[in-house]
Amino acid sequence: MKKIPLTLGFLVLIGLFVTADLYLNKLNPEVALSDFKKVTTGEVEAEVKEEGFIDSAFKLEQVFSKYTVKSQTQSSQLFDNIDLSSLGNVKIYRHKLKKGASNVVLYEILGPKGQGAITYLQLKLQFVAQIDGTNETINEVENYGDNSLFYNDENHSNTAFLLMQTGDHLYGFQFNKKNPETGEDSIVYQEVQEMIKLLSPSEETSNS
Repeated sequence: MKKIPLTLGFLVLIGLFVTADLYLNKLNPEVALSDFKKVTTGEVEAEVKEEGFIDSAFKLEQVFSKYTVKSQTQSSQLFDNIDLSSLGNVKIYRHKLKKGASNVVLYEILGPKGQGAITYLQLKLQFVAQIDGTNETINEVENYGDNSLFYNDENHSNTAFLLMQTGDHLYGFQFNKKNPETGEDSIVYQEVQEMIKLLSPSEETSNS
């Protein structure tokens, strides 16, 4: 007899997730993300001022000042593999950056204001639904921002894929673990850690 209440509770929980997802996707139903639409930094700043979306990262220009921006595109995919086109309440910008021998792809994921944790959950559920669980896995960690996970792809074992949420802002980092020329540990990880510091709110900003 105890199985009936447990089953009902499980069905209610599923119903709440479905309702929340439908609500969030209706926040901006007119947004249609195009694959690899070329944009510039100025265009990104202008486009994200649409009502309902958070502003572009307040410290993103500091990251760009340290790297050469090779290309900027608007996309419907994260890490060129996870399709997020069904999420009408997010915008994704892909920035390809270079500093000397260091190459980093920085994804900026913009969602509704005040709902950073929910946007992160939406993305995590897309990972769970789309990865095969064998060659592709996710590993949630507590080292970066409010929430973070590593996406692991055995077909690209030398590439690190990190998704992190800090407040309303979400970022994805794609970079080599090893220097492809020397085989030694890549210094890019330290560069990414510096980016994370620049993109994360300071204690003064967080407490204000």
